[in-house]
Amino acid sequence: MRRLLPTLVVLVGPATAALAQPQRDAEICQTTRLADRVLTFEGLVFICTRAIESGELEPESLVRTLNSRGLVYDGQGQFDLAIADYGRAIRLSPGDAAAYLNRADSLLQKGDVEAAIADYDEAIRLAPRLAVAFNNRGNAFALRGDPGRAIADYDQAIRLDPAYAEAYINRGAARCDAGDAEAALHDYDEALRLNPGSVQAFNNRGNVYAELGRHARAIEDYDRAITLQPDFGYGYYNRGRALSALGRGDEAMADFLTQWLLAPGEIAADQRALADKGFYQGPVDGVADAATVRALEAWVGAGAP
Repeated sequence: MRRLLPTLVVLVGPATAALAQPQRDAEICQTTRLADRVLTFEGLVFICTRAIESGELEPESLVRTLNSRGLVYDGQGQFDLAIADYGRAIRLSPGDAAAYLNRADSLLQKGDVEAAIADYDEAIRLAPRLAVAFNNRGNAFALRGDPGRAIADYDQAIRLDPAYAEAYINRGAARCDAGDAEAALHDYDEALRLNPGSVQAFNNRGNVYAELGRHARAIEDYDRAITLQPDFGYGYYNRGRALSALGRGDEAMADFLTQWLLAPGEIAADQRALADKGFYQGPVDGVADAATVRALEAWVGAGAP
């Protein structure tokens, strides 16, 4: 999900060196990302908090710093803390579309779909040309089980930003949910034209081909997804199902076992699914013991239905 970063004021030359400590902290908070591996999560939160609690930031800088710390919390799954920071930013600056958008994203991650939609509505009211707000609200409608409204939002996101590959991917998924597989394929094709390295687009397009019974074509897409991201567990799982459908059981077993190695947390879910399908009678304990492997083999032998 694309997030909206706060707008930054870039200071250069001697002015940067002359910044007081709270302003330096605020600039670091607003410009540093954990992915840069410059600071740890704890270190970045400490610097953001020191700036916020200094009482010396201008209101606009304080709002940007609260948004930035919220994004740091959100990235670590600490959604309540993120929501609190966005809420404080909104109270200080009720016209800040970024804070509404970011709070909506955190609410959606928590599963509070209706509250998320309300915040997306407000972000769109404040910034009606903000493509990411329409895309993300579309995600909320999709989660609510309303593919029609989701597609309408993705349509608008694409009108506002025709190069928005993620919106094409999301619209493809919604169109698939609505039963329009051919339109979904068109969206994934366009997403891959815009972003040829999209693992998600290859995987999702593969899923559509598999649903259409075009398993060999699906495997080609899963191959591409795995080549781009060798630790993509879902790619191995999906390719394993397509291989099973073609009677290539040994290759399918290798893919399913690779998925378990990459994502051992999926073993319990697979045990439960195998039990529901009548292939497994053991405990759902997340342990890939002999009984679990035999059940997997039996399922693969049946074509992984």
